[in-house]
Amino acid sequence: MTIAFVLAVVLGVHLVWSAVSGRRLVEERVEREQALPVVGKTPMHAVYRALRPVAGACIFLGISANGVTLASLALAGLAAAAFATGHFGVGAALACAGALADAVDGLVARLTGTSSRYGKVLDTTVDRFVDALLLGGVAVFVRSDELLLALVLGAIVGSSMVSYASAVLRELGLPDRASAMRRAHRLAYLLTGATLAPIVQHLAPDAPLAIRIAPVLLAVAAIAVVGNVSAVRRLLSTVSDAEAAPTEAPPAARPSPVSASVVSTPPSPGSTARMAALQSVPGGLAAVARVTSPPSRQSLRDSDEGSGPRLVVLSSSEHTPPPSARGVAHR
Repeated sequence: MTIAFVLAVVLGVHLVWSAVSGRRLVEERVEREQALPVVGKTPMHAVYRALRPVAGACIFLGISANGVTLASLALAGLAAAAFATGHFGVGAALACAGALADAVDGLVARLTGTSSRYGKVLDTTVDRFVDALLLGGVAVFVRSDELLLALVLGAIVGSSMVSYASAVLRELGLPDRASAMRRAHRLAYLLTGATLAPIVQHLAPDAPLAIRIAPVLLAVAAIAVVGNVSAVRRLLSTVSDAEAAPTEAPPAARPSPVSASVVSTPPSPGSTARMAALQSVPGGLAAVARVTSPPSRQSLRDSDEGSGPRLVVLSSSEHTPPPSARGVAHR
């Protein structure tokens, strides 16, 4: 009842403020999210605007965005413990506080200009842990009933698959279209069910377990069914989009290092004198070509790594050099 009262006050203030200002007050961050079923985006805008003073208080106290993120993880752990022991009202309150902290960390980072890749990775990692902790707490509570346990495990798989599909789309650079059962939706379903569960438990204390926690089980079933179906559909559409996308052209073939009859590097003074001596002998260059085998890529690389420049001469001449030229070549 406390959670419902606080949300009602926040929503009422937002509606009055919008009426007084004469325009619809929206938040850019919320506009990028998909609307909640039935209620739309108005409650999301109201809650997000109500968190701005909380973010300002964190900045005043010197609490960093990463500190708020870790606080949301700690609150989720306490909520999971409450779910595991059947205290769904307490767990809902703690989980709501953790979810609000998860929104506050982004506000703090933007207002202080401290957004970083490390913060984004930390926030995404904590989100995955929070999802697993909350549903894991429910799984521990219903562990004695195999059917209910399988239902909760299906919700855990569906929650993970929705996040995995988003990661695949980002990796492939494909547009991530709006889809059902995103993280905001999962939290809204689960926390609503956990908030209503104590009322049902109070009205029917002697009913079977599935009846006493029926609101939680309905939320878990929605996450399991809609989450898995949504993830599979997105992955199948990703395969179609990836196959329809143009493939990259293969890289052009690199030219062979030896593509001409003469491959040369800047000669040293000593090599210039030797070349002059070879040219003065008839058939001298042909003798060099016959005695010297064509260089391999490895030999060319080794010659480049040597102490000085070298000259490699390849000739297509096939005539037999005179003995004097052979002596020059050997020398």
